Amino acid sequence: MSTTPTTPLRGPRQPGGTSASCDSGALQDGASRELGRGKSTPARAILTGVILTGLGLGCVAAQAAVPAVSAIVFGLAVGIAARPVVLRLPGDPARILADANSVAGTVLRTGVALLGIRFTLRDLGTLGPRGMAIAALTLIATFLVTRIVARRYGNDPDGSATIAAGFAVCGAAAASTMAGALAERGSGSRRRSMMDEYSAATIAMVCVLGLVAIPVTIFMSASLGLSDADTGLWMGASLPEVAHVVMAGDLVSPEALAIATVAKLLRVALLAPLVLIVGAAGSGRLLRGRRTGRAGSKARIVPLFVIGFIACIALGTVFDLPEQAEGAAPVASTAMIAGAMVAIGANISISALARRWRTTGIAALTGTVTALAVPLIAIMATR
Repeated sequence: MSTTPTTPLRGPRQPGGTSASCDSGALQDGASRELGRGKSTPARAILTGVILTGLGLGCVAAQAAVPAVSAIVFGLAVGIAARPVVLRLPGDPARILADANSVAGTVLRTGVALLGIRFTLRDLGTLGPRGMAIAALTLIATFLVTRIVARRYGNDPDGSATIAAGFAVCGAAAASTMAGALAERGSGSRRRSMMDEYSAATIAMVCVLGLVAIPVTIFMSASLGLSDADTGLWMGASLPEVAHVVMAGDLVSPEALAIATVAKLLRVALLAPLVLIVGAAGSGRLLRGRRTGRAGSKARIVPLFVIGFIACIALGTVFDLPEQAEGAAPVASTAMIAGAMVAIGANISISALARRWRTTGIAALTGTVTALAVPLIAIMATR
């Protein structure tokens, strides 16, 4: 497996002859040794999860004040900003960061599973076969093209999948979910650090490029004479974040907003099968690696959070959930994902993140252009 070339900072030698590398990797390797001597108790893990979710709720409130920026982006920014402060705390800051990063995985996966509540199979009637086909085609084309370009520019295969998922599916949530799922296939904190860096770099670019794409869809749809329904379909099939889609659709009309929201939720629902497919393909590579002595750690082909995600979709489809539950689930989901990003951001160094941006920028631009072009061409061809 090739990785993006970096200039590592050498850390102390580890048992077995390996050495810690990368700014964030060295810190986490030290934290991992500490955890090996005294693992966190379940009570401590639960408390950490509650604190992260509380921080995520603060990010949700920040998004309400600034709708153009996702709560998940706020979470990442808070984590990166908090890192220098945490490192100056008395006691064992490495242990604090490692504890938070360990619990963040569970919080993130729980939040992603709850995303399924937003979507029901009944919503597909709003799109129709044409709309569903265009949304699915856009996701597949954007993912494949972006991943190919990312690999062409020297990015790690799993890092390339993280970038591609961010622009093909649902922005920050997809990038962090894909990175978390693929990180489980490797071994050691260095790989986890690398995947977190890919996730963070993708989230930052999704935020910026998604905002740029909003006026593009609005002005081009007007100049091309698209109907409000087709404009909404284009927005829902192309824009990366749910917040971007809602903002753009609301600026056009209620009809555009309704279509855009359903198209976007269909892409969110397709995150689960995408993770399964990429994970299964990677598991095949791991099996071949074990046969030749190049194995990483064994990971589940079907992650539990994917099962939870599908179960939540089924729950919302089969039962009419109370209005309070339907309203609370998306908030809880976003808060958990944003809270997890606080922990992930706190475990990432700015210098390591800058190195990822240099290799992922072209792939991000490619993903944005592909996501905009494919549905527009399909809509114009089928009007």
